[in-house]
Amino acid sequence: MLAFPLPAQYITKAVDFDGVDDYLSRGADLTGDADSKKGLISAWFRLDGTDGARLNIFRADTGFFNVERAAANIINITAATSASANILTLHSTTTYTAGATWHHLLSSWDLGITTAHLYIDGVDVKAGGATITDGTIDYTRPDFWVGVAEPGTQRFWDGCLADIYLNTTEYLDISLATNRARFRTPGGKPVNLGPTGAQATGTRPILYLRGPVADFAANLGTGGNLTVSGGGLGTASSSPTD
Repeated sequence: MLAFPLPAQYITKAVDFDGVDDYLSRGADLTGDADSKKGLISAWFRLDGTDGARLNIFRADTGFFNVERAAANIINITAATSASANILTLHSTTTYTAGATWHHLLSSWDLGITTAHLYIDGVDVKAGGATITDGTIDYTRPDFWVGVAEPGTQRFWDGCLADIYLNTTEYLDISLATNRARFRTPGGKPVNLGPTGAQATGTRPILYLRGPVADFAANLGTGGNLTVSGGGLGTASSSPTD
């Protein structure tokens, strides 16, 4: 009988944001960005401190699209039209505070069919009372940040991030376990999305950040590279693949 080697486990690196002044910025809109009714995000996060305060994973300009750990320690996702009307508001039923545990955030929406999902660590945590209104999200803003709401607001991410994926043109029904498994293994580890992130859906997303500190701001998606600001990112003491 022939013996075939098992595929190598995917190993990813994680970066540390100090919660004081570290963040990434585009300095412009993401290249090729377009407003749409759809979206799909995946991100691995660890919180190291600053419980009870708003901490941003990413944000388009002044909050037209925003993903944050809120002051109530829940995860919030919000999106608005060009007229500043909120048409997507998702909240988690579970709180997330500082600790050694890595968490996986996965969310998708298609406002054209008024459908949205929010899963964290493979569990449906979408709270009741969500706003899911048919409309077009104004993704095309003059700046885009990772790890901060807006420079100077002190809403800096205090913790670590890994494998950040944002797709603003596609929807995936992540209520199906097979679709969630495109991003997170049944054992709770990251899935290798390929060199450009296209392995998840077959299409290269607008934003895909992964790798060690030296490479993390180099966007593997289509939207162009980001710039590191503040004291500089650090190497995380652990990874979601540990």
